[in-house]
Amino acid sequence: MNFQLTGCQDTLYQGLELLLKAKGHRLADGGIAICPVPHQEKTLTVARDGSRVEIGYCHTTHFFRGVGLMLQHLDDSSYSCQETVWLDENGVMLDCSRNAVYRLDFIQTYLETMALLGMNTLYLYLEDTYEIPEYPYFGQMRGRYSQKELKEIDALAGIFGIEVIPCIQTLAHMHTFLRWPDSEELRDTNNILLAEDPETYRLIRAMLRSLRQCFSTRRIHLGMDEAEGLGTGRYLLKHGYTNGIQILQNHLTHVLEYCREFGFSPMIWSDMYFKLAAGGAGSYSLPEDYQWREDEKAPGDLTLVYWDYYSHDEAIYRKMIRLHQGLASHVRFAGGGWIWNGLAPNYSRATDTTRKAMHVLHEMGLRQAFCTLWSDNGSETPQQAGLFSIIFFAEFGFREEMDDAYLNSRLLFLTGVSLENWKLLDRLDMTPGVAPHNPRSANPSKVLFYQDPLLGLFDAQTRPLHLDGWYRRLTKDLERCLPELPDTFAPLFRYYYQLASFLSLKSVLGLQLTDAYLSRDRDSLRLLSQETIPACIEGSRAVLALREKLWMDYMRPQGFEVVNIRMSGVTARLEAAKRRVDAWLAGEIDSIPELEDPRLPYDPALSGDDAMTTHNLWEFLVSASNMGDV
Repeated sequence: MNFQLTGCQDTLYQGLELLLKAKGHRLADGGIAICPVPHQEKTLTVARDGSRVEIGYCHTTHFFRGVGLMLQHLDDSSYSCQETVWLDENGVMLDCSRNAVYRLDFIQTYLETMALLGMNTLYLYLEDTYEIPEYPYFGQMRGRYSQKELKEIDALAGIFGIEVIPCIQTLAHMHTFLRWPDSEELRDTNNILLAEDPETYRLIRAMLRSLRQCFSTRRIHLGMDEAEGLGTGRYLLKHGYTNGIQILQNHLTHVLEYCREFGFSPMIWSDMYFKLAAGGAGSYSLPEDYQWREDEKAPGDLTLVYWDYYSHDEAIYRKMIRLHQGLASHVRFAGGGWIWNGLAPNYSRATDTTRKAMHVLHEMGLRQAFCTLWSDNGSETPQQAGLFSIIFFAEFGFREEMDDAYLNSRLLFLTGVSLENWKLLDRLDMTPGVAPHNPRSANPSKVLFYQDPLLGLFDAQTRPLHLDGWYRRLTKDLERCLPELPDTFAPLFRYYYQLASFLSLKSVLGLQLTDAYLSRDRDSLRLLSQETIPACIEGSRAVLALREKLWMDYMRPQGFEVVNIRMSGVTARLEAAKRRVDAWLAGEIDSIPELEDPRLPYDPALSGDDAMTTHNLWEFLVSASNMGDV
């Protein structure tokens, strides 16, 4: 269909043209007239009267959201709506540092979806995946962005009125850069920069100088989270013991000075303030009536980001927001999209924690929030899966509550995939033995995919759960939905169909091998070797092939080698298991000691509806032996 933009709105034309094209329409003479009406009220209004649509908005991206709402209801020639704008900042954070660096065309896909949602802030999480000309090892072989590419992202986002904020690290989470011998003098520990050192501050100034050339924003996120062990490495040898909060404050003073030099308004994650004030205890352990001393408080020009991806109790959000407001003058909230749980997204936890957090943000008037899409432990979950989470998160910027019918309508318009079908991906980990909302982030799909068939580290934990039947049913449901999917998302669901099919065999293979061997059931063992294990080998190769395609379509190739090695290891160990079983059946070996080791519950404290254990680190899933030189 044709649309035309009325009035002198040159700043909206290019973004509107891109969004209409993405939805199969175009800007041209004639057709429906779109009339922008900017105003100051915290509302968005859409009113259509036949061939004329008037959109009242208070921010550029809200205009594009209005366009999206109009397109969603294109068959209604008298469609109208009014929404309250609950969030002045409604954002997304893309993790470009856990091996998967987003291709620029995929970032454009996110930006277009954000614009149609009315989201106005994009954080790019860049530990060492951006260019610093003076430091050639910074991001070496990691798919880092050049300065030119970051400028392109910034310019593209600006078309939609979206502010791009670099989100970096200036203290901890620097292990990939600090691994290089050339970086040795910059280490406190293998993950933390050496505070109060001239070479560290030369590096940080170079970071800020490079980023200043790439982004139009005045804001920057400096990280500084999870710096456990601060001052306990080379800092301790050079300076002796110093209180951690003093080191943090002194280091922050230097970094804020450099931010002012380069015209940046800084923010950091808040957790270290809470951990250090609590004597090293957890971020949520301070009592509700805790009074911050003046020497503990954040500088007046610093914004603190309260991140909470875990809490299912609204009282925790209220407590933590009050404590943050006593600690700093400027506070933002960061929630979690939960695509870092393993091989599959954890939508159950993402939706429940987001809903609870947003209720409290609305209640307490905190109007700045963004959804983080971390990719922990190698970015094994395809980043395309994060689109569900940001759609759910974004809608709370314009609604107090959301039911399934409304969410389904938004998902169908924005992705072409129904809520029912998106929820199928959640079932990879919402198995029997996982409590409602998955509050412990159980990830059986990753555990069962990687565990060794001969060692069966988790077999005793999963034996009562009969997960083969669960994954068989999920395989059938995924197969049913595949013909309904648009071309854009069919590869994602095909991958999860193949993964579920593989797990319908592999989830109980170790149990079957152990039972048959210990009972000396040679016929069953021979059947496993001749049919089940070869089917698993074929399935593991198919999973890897589909995952590689998804990675290469949306991510830069650097980093995939980690997933490739891990998934290829599954195939290799299945092949090894077949050789061991065949050797015993042929009388070439007297025993298979791996199958004779007693199977103990991985976590004996768990049982019943909460029996499924949680482990996201690959090295703890594949072996009980050392994976390094420990």
